[in-house]
Amino acid sequence: MYAQQTSEIIVSGRLGGAKPRSKLYLYEIDINGFLLLDSTELKKNGKFEFKTVSEQHLFLVIRTEQNKIIKIIAAPGENITVNGNYEHLSDDYSVKGSPDTEIIKKIDKEVANTSVKLQNLMAATGKTYNQDSLKAEVAKTQYELKRFLENVIQQHFVSLAALTAINQSLMNAPLFSFENDFPLYRCLADSLIRYYPQNKHARAFYDNVQGFIRFKDQFEATESRAAIRTRAPEIILLDKDSNKVYLSSLKNKVILLRFWNPACDVCREENKTLKALYKKFHDKGFEIYAVSIGTKREEWLYVIEEDSIGDWINVKIPEEGDNIPNMGSYYVWLYGVKSVPFSLLIGKDGIITHKGFKPESLQDLLSSILY
Repeated sequence: MYAQQTSEIIVSGRLGGAKPRSKLYLYEIDINGFLLLDSTELKKNGKFEFKTVSEQHLFLVIRTEQNKIIKIIAAPGENITVNGNYEHLSDDYSVKGSPDTEIIKKIDKEVANTSVKLQNLMAATGKTYNQDSLKAEVAKTQYELKRFLENVIQQHFVSLAALTAINQSLMNAPLFSFENDFPLYRCLADSLIRYYPQNKHARAFYDNVQGFIRFKDQFEATESRAAIRTRAPEIILLDKDSNKVYLSSLKNKVILLRFWNPACDVCREENKTLKALYKKFHDKGFEIYAVSIGTKREEWLYVIEEDSIGDWINVKIPEEGDNIPNMGSYYVWLYGVKSVPFSLLIGKDGIITHKGFKPESLQDLLSSILY
């Protein structure tokens, strides 16, 4: 583990090809954005020097007046030398004294080369490549870059430069994601927080990974509360006539348990499909138990009448305020409802058989169960 120490950081060098009195800017990439630390005019021979003091590694950016930039990771006490061309700084520079920056340069070069390759592929559309083959080439190019970046990360788990690799995007799409690459995120987060426990970038990355872990755990717990092949938990709510209706009272029925919001356009559009299905299958033992979420009683009653859906069971979760969606209700939590509309199908034995489906697929499900 690297010791925390406050020390001077020096970034100096020489940039050729600059006009007289050309300026150079030094920024820190902070958690919340870019902070201008300093600026200077190049000397006649193109030399420059920046000094700053820090107790931790910094992500720095050197920028020219033409917005050409290079990225640097500077550790306390490092004396970093940068040489290059002022007019083409992003493409033409060398750096010494910062191993992390050399890794970043390697990453940036590969990403730039891949971007040029993709631009050439896109330009070939309608000439050499048809649409399908172009998509295949683009996907292959993205895959190759991602494999390259994975190798960089795995070889440099103790370098903050790995953060630059895992945060790369191509064609405005991130190459890595928590969902697809979680083991890589977790290994990198654990490694960086061990080596840089006080560094704000390492800490922010670690906190994000831990946040995803908590979300994943909560999601899996939610899924298990009302999982397929488990008994549907009891619901007791009032209908429009203030009568208690128990979900468990619908014995020997195939039940569509539906969570919806009368102010939701998609929910109301689905009412049309459900009305036809209810008419077709109700006499065969099909029932709908519709739980309204988050709308005032007056609007709920109005939509029931307006959409002519009073034939099935309509109940409502009590309001928490004027038109405030009550997504924190016990039943919403119990059934893992994250958005509406949301439906579950419950068999005659009270066991959940299907969940999260669209009304369009309900007819085939009911036909296979009730006929």
